[in-house]
Amino acid sequence: MNTFKKFFAIATIAVSISPAAAQTVGEFKDSTFHPLYNMEEVVVYSVKDKETTKNVPASVTGITAAEIERREVTSIKDLTSRIPNFFMPDYGSKLTSPVYVRGIGSRTGAPSVGMYVDNAPFFEKSAFDFELNDIERIEVLRGPQGTLYGRNTMGGIINIYTKSPLSSRSTRISVTGGNYNSYRTSFSHNQPIGDNLGIKVAGTYGSNGGFYKNTFTNDPVDQADVWSGRIKLAHKMSDKLKSEYSITFDNSNQGGYPYAIYNKDTQQASDISYDKYSSYNRKLLTANALFQFNGNKLNITSITNYQFLDDIQEIDQDFTPQSLFFVEQDQLQHAISHEVVAKSGKNNKHYEWLVGAFGFVQQFDKTVDVTYGEDGIAKYKLPGPTSKIKGYDQIVSGAAFFHQSTINILENLSLAMGIRFDYEKSNLDYYYDSNTSGNVTRVDAFDNSLENFEIVPKVTLKYGFGKNRSAYASVSKGYNSGGFNSTIEEDKHRTYDAETSYNYEVGVKTDWFSNRFTTNVSLFYIDWKSQQIYQTVPSGQGSMIVNAGLSESSGVEAEIFGRLTRDLSMHASYGYTKAMFNEYVVSATVNYNDKYIPYIPEHTFDVGASYTFNLNKSFAKTLVFDVTYQGVGKHYWNDANTAYQDFYGLLNAKVSVATRYFELGIWGKNILAEDYNSFFFSAFKNSYVQIGKPARFGVTLGVRI
Repeated sequence: MNTFKKFFAIATIAVSISPAAAQTVGEFKDSTFHPLYNMEEVVVYSVKDKETTKNVPASVTGITAAEIERREVTSIKDLTSRIPNFFMPDYGSKLTSPVYVRGIGSRTGAPSVGMYVDNAPFFEKSAFDFELNDIERIEVLRGPQGTLYGRNTMGGIINIYTKSPLSSRSTRISVTGGNYNSYRTSFSHNQPIGDNLGIKVAGTYGSNGGFYKNTFTNDPVDQADVWSGRIKLAHKMSDKLKSEYSITFDNSNQGGYPYAIYNKDTQQASDISYDKYSSYNRKLLTANALFQFNGNKLNITSITNYQFLDDIQEIDQDFTPQSLFFVEQDQLQHAISHEVVAKSGKNNKHYEWLVGAFGFVQQFDKTVDVTYGEDGIAKYKLPGPTSKIKGYDQIVSGAAFFHQSTINILENLSLAMGIRFDYEKSNLDYYYDSNTSGNVTRVDAFDNSLENFEIVPKVTLKYGFGKNRSAYASVSKGYNSGGFNSTIEEDKHRTYDAETSYNYEVGVKTDWFSNRFTTNVSLFYIDWKSQQIYQTVPSGQGSMIVNAGLSESSGVEAEIFGRLTRDLSMHASYGYTKAMFNEYVVSATVNYNDKYIPYIPEHTFDVGASYTFNLNKSFAKTLVFDVTYQGVGKHYWNDANTAYQDFYGLLNAKVSVATRYFELGIWGKNILAEDYNSFFFSAFKNSYVQIGKPARFGVTLGVRI
């Protein structure tokens, strides 16, 4: 570690243990929370349950705009460990962006954790990793959310909200530069048009020169250029009626993949070395229209969403200097959805209700072309130049109806009961052609349909015992729909079944010392059947999903936010998950019973502190030191539990000074240059890893007008 890194680490740690922390809570007279940790102001903004995080009877974590800025959060991946039992590893491209919550997640296929942006669904994981800019708040609800949100939310929901144009005129510009030739520029401008109409324009451009090097070509592996833009219009037609319209475009050109052959005996990775440049390029367009009526007795919300995704993946799939084979995957997706929700108004005190209907259509057009190189032709004894082409023309559609009733039995006791009827149909027109020396042969083809129908109930009991203090217990069902495998080598693996789970949860939320400390604790147990498991196909050239028998996950989550003194705030979050296969028989000789489920850290934690010096000078107003430490516990990479990543921790910090119009921040991520692997897989009789990102440092200059 060089001298600068040592100084940076020591300085930031020293701030977090400043003697000011020894002051007692009783000496602190100001009851105003630091904006980074003020849980009272974090509101669950979903149209289905608008409430503060303290009052929602569920495990939910809210991330404010202030925290997003202080932690230099530019992607959902940056929230790993900040949210208890939340893990989103870096897999080398935005195409594969799985999220794991409480032991539930999916590497391929449909997501197990849902994502909504401004109340509109994102259906595919390949759309999850986009540039975050001008974000008002992020909330993560853990545990099944199928009753209100439906399919593929078995692990939870990520809700992201962009800032509203219905505010005063303002302009924000931010410029960031860092090592590894990393640059990022973002802006937003809010323009009121009269008293009840506003328009906001926001955009981002970012690039980096790559963190890894391909020693075979002597070029960077993972350099990237990304840009995005958003236009959002809001119109408040009356005190009760408003509408919002937005359109967002995100373009990403990304090199990949930084995979190196790994020796499991020595636990060492070799150099990244393969013969062909690989990449992932994606264009993502989303458009939303929201209409909302808020009355004294009735609220109605209508949301229409369209999403277009056009991407191409080019990958040297053997990741060796040999020219074995090269894969090109090209896909085009269209998705449209519409949801209408009606709920009781604010005057309904003793009985609250909600009903809704949801419908969607997704259309996929995908081709996969595997081309064998000279070494591949020789190794596999092919008669000449060979390629294998697979085509997928798929339509997925569905409809759902849902209802929830909340009865306030006593002044402090309420019972919520919900149910959802969810139907889905998927049709796949598939072909597989082999082209050898110009001669095309049809290997396989089929046109099949799948149907899923689920009834998804949820029951929650909540008891309040004082202002901002409550306890709750809930039982809820979750499910992920079945589907078609994209790589098919045997007829029995053409499809996989739906998986279902039941989540049992209890939790307590409390405030202490005049709201200066907030604590949230929950315990959960998940019992699920027919778990969808990622496996490599028998040939090693691709992956598929199979259903395991029985699995379970149990654990605990805890969060504490507080202000120790007028200027010193702190937070800590911790998650423990024990996720295991109970019954998973592969063959007569192989089973993974009582093995840990892969990709699930046993522990996650995040601790941090923020110290603010109020300078009150004519030029500089505040000087803020912020430091966090993220921990990710041991997790296994395969079903057999023979490959794993031990615990690792990342120290991050930022020092910023603010004036009336400017803010200058110096920040570092993984300051101590912790060595760890962010991904592992086996293929072609080799093991491969992706090494975690190195220490990064940068400077951010922000302007507010």
